[in-house]
Amino acid sequence: MNLASRLRERRERRNLKNSQVALYLGLSTAHISNIENGNREPSLDLLVKLAGYYRCSIDYLLGMTDDPRPANKQALSEPAVDAVNLK
Repeated sequence: MNLASRLRERRERRNLKNSQVALYLGLSTAHISNIENGNREPSLDLLVKLAGYYRCSIDYLLGMTDDPRPANKQALSEPAVDAVNLK
């Protein structure tokens, strides 16, 4: 599964419409649709927001794992935790 199909799957699993996701993120419905259709790639900032909104990991959205659960902060190495806490 690619990024576009995983985003669509997460949205549909929550019974949401593109317009609802777009409204929450402050984007146009066309923007969300273009991402889900593979016509546009989300920015890193948007990818982080989408992962948070869908309560899944970026790794899952990018197809690097089949486990959608976000990693536990305690499982991260110390430098990774420091990088996460910078924001």
